[in-house]
Amino acid sequence: RKTFTRDCKMADRANPPAGRKQRTNPWHVAAAIGLSAVALVLTAGAILSAGEANKGDWDSLPSLCELDHAGYDTAIFTPPTNLASPQWVMGAVLITTFILRKHVFEPMASRIYPDMPAFKQTKIANYALELVSETAGLVAISWAGCWQLFFAPEELVASPSAIVSPDVAKDLAVASNLMFSILVSSSYILQIAFDTQIRIELALHHWTCLLLVMWSFGVQESVKNNVYMLRCVFAMTLYLLTEQLVFIELLCYQKNIRSATLFKLNAWFYALSRPAIAVLSLYTWWESKPVFFDSGLPNNTFVYALWLFVPIGNVILNATQIATVQSLFGIAKKVALEKTLEKAKAGPAAEKELVTIAGLSPLESFAFDDPGALTPSPSSGSSG
Repeated sequence: RKTFTRDCKMADRANPPAGRKQRTNPWHVAAAIGLSAVALVLTAGAILSAGEANKGDWDSLPSLCELDHAGYDTAIFTPPTNLASPQWVMGAVLITTFILRKHVFEPMASRIYPDMPAFKQTKIANYALELVSETAGLVAISWAGCWQLFFAPEELVASPSAIVSPDVAKDLAVASNLMFSILVSSSYILQIAFDTQIRIELALHHWTCLLLVMWSFGVQESVKNNVYMLRCVFAMTLYLLTEQLVFIELLCYQKNIRSATLFKLNAWFYALSRPAIAVLSLYTWWESKPVFFDSGLPNNTFVYALWLFVPIGNVILNATQIATVQSLFGIAKKVALEKTLEKAKAGPAAEKELVTIAGLSPLESFAFDDPGALTPSPSSGSSG
């Protein structure tokens, strides 16, 4: 009865009766505010650029011929907007991720989760793809030594203007290409393309990440790979590269592989790590301020605008993860109550609380967007 009532309410919200005013989706409002913020920071960037706010002395850099004569790979100094950039690598990995998503993870989802509807299997395949791509991105930044950007950036600089040496610049360029344009971008684009019922907050999260990826590539070239700018960019990538445990939990949960203790620990890790990343990101953002205002770099609207947008991007990314945090704690509590039900032989009080938790909107939307998807099975307590 409760499930039927809840479904009726959701149907009314989706198709309100004639004469009833439909409530505005708060995520639509958030998306509009985000777009307005982009326009605002671009306007502010244009004003700062026109006023030549960045004043200071800029170290002269060696020419490409001098670097080539010294034995360095000059390809890393090709502007990202130049058609000579590595399109082949991007194309090859995009095709590879598509093959993984379409012809590996999708058949695996249908085999491992045969009782689930097709749209749920689509989401499972997306989670598997994101799990692989995020892990590969984390390996890439670790291999390139990006952690040193956080703990000892001064050891990477090769000039008073905090420009990294050509060797270090090559490693960081490889890492950023693999992590951003190849692994994260291709993964997010494919998720948006395949998931026709994607939640608006998840779509907002992905589009914000894609915007920051494309934006930061151009800015990194404009500031000549300044180490403090690189550090600011890599700090924000930690939002994207530290969600593996969430996807592992969801995949295990839907296969009825459950541990209330581990799920609760995972919920706390995710809940505490998001603010920690925000603090790190804002700290590195403020530390990069001299790059934009005191370095003597060319005044550029998009460079200023990106620096102004970083705090707004942090707010958006954290806001879109609120439902995830609620869901993780809800799943952990539900699994704990399932164990209680097994011991108490389905006592009425625990059963009532379990049904209430299963009906939580954030939990339903996070666990494959299906109303009642987490309603326990009478026999096994499985989500079905």
